[in-house]
Amino acid sequence: MLEQKVNETVEQFGMFKYVRHIVVGVSGGADSTALLCLLCEEKKRNHWNTEIVVCHVNHNLRGRESDRDEQFVRKLCEEKEVALRVLSIDAAALAKEAGKSVEENSRNIRYNFFKITAESFGEEKTVIATAHTQDDSLETFFINLARGTGINGLTGIPPVRGNIVRPLIECTREEVEEYCRAQGIDFVSDSSNFTDNYTRNKIRHRIIPGLRELFPQLDSNFGRMERLIRSDAEYLSEQAEKLLKEAKKKEGYNISVLLAAHPAVLGRAILNLLLQYGAEQTEKKVSEVKAVLEGKVNALEPVKDVYFKRKGTLLQVVYKEKEEPYFEWYPVLGEADETRLNSKYFVKVSIIKQERHKNLKKVNSLLYYNCVDYDKINRNISLRQKRPGDKIKINGMTKTLKKILNEKKMGAVLRSALPCAADDQGVFWVYGVGVDQRAAVSETTENMCVFEIWEENENGYGE
Repeated sequence: MLEQKVNETVEQFGMFKYVRHIVVGVSGGADSTALLCLLCEEKKRNHWNTEIVVCHVNHNLRGRESDRDEQFVRKLCEEKEVALRVLSIDAAALAKEAGKSVEENSRNIRYNFFKITAESFGEEKTVIATAHTQDDSLETFFINLARGTGINGLTGIPPVRGNIVRPLIECTREEVEEYCRAQGIDFVSDSSNFTDNYTRNKIRHRIIPGLRELFPQLDSNFGRMERLIRSDAEYLSEQAEKLLKEAKKKEGYNISVLLAAHPAVLGRAILNLLLQYGAEQTEKKVSEVKAVLEGKVNALEPVKDVYFKRKGTLLQVVYKEKEEPYFEWYPVLGEADETRLNSKYFVKVSIIKQERHKNLKKVNSLLYYNCVDYDKINRNISLRQKRPGDKIKINGMTKTLKKILNEKKMGAVLRSALPCAADDQGVFWVYGVGVDQRAAVSETTENMCVFEIWEENENGYGE
């Protein structure tokens, strides 16, 4: 029974424990539609104090069919009485501009959209639920296998990664479609899934059916193998973390301790370091860091302006930082034009009635919406950099911005560019952090001050 399988997966991995918001990616297909229906039913049955928010991306790749999918999701959300945010993109043009495949670039945009939506709820615990099934995981396994992956790639798609959860990951696509038929749940079909235009589709249509014919127990065998490999991978990850802690010194990492470790553990420890500093995680990069540890080279720049250097017995991480020039901008409230705040962000500040905000149906992920109660703040508003001693109170806890940004592991360059809204009483909103309690929007709010932030990345795509 699908419901039981999903409940067991959710319980095993604690997917919705203490969660206040669930952001669900819904395309309108069988998997995502079933997921939304299951979540709504569980919320109703168990009286969850949890808000479900649906995100739908119209890629505009299939003409009227793409618009049909969007309308289907809109109607579904109205029936389920859940909030909906829609992003409409020209997927083909954006992929060409980014120099990536449509498949890869669209995936990045979708997850960026989900991430921004989740972050819009501030510090309240939020998870992103996607409708990946065991079939998706099996397809990913073969793609990674063909590309020469390490052990992590052989685990397929993980049930949980950060704040992303996958309640259907131990269910097959056939089980999901059977559930939809049994429950009378309508869904739409993506015609591109029936073509062999994409690598994943070729594996889905050509390779897996043949293997299932040869090995009727393929799905259950794969599930067992996946669990065994994941267990091994988790153990190696734990050992890698332990190694880094043992090697950590005040000014770097003890090289002798690192090199004494088993190559499998050392390789994972290096991957963790590369991830920590935002560098590409590849076999080539791991080999380059090993060369520094072994004294074959003295330094490596794995990512722009971050250097791994060998100094005596230590591996040191050194930043080459350029502080953002000081900025402070006083918006003329009521003007609708966007303004470049600094080299990283554009901003627009507007005043709207709360009723109008409630009626906003379509939220573009190129805009990061944050609202404060306009009547609770001083009119002498500025957007500026973080200053020493700045504090903000969220969920009943007052913390310095320095502490909050330390917890988020945000580097000095990003901190110096981060927009903070302040009045004569101090900071009341910080981009990516949230709204101070004193300025929070409530049911009695009449006028809202809305901050819309465009964040430029290397592809020119805001987030």
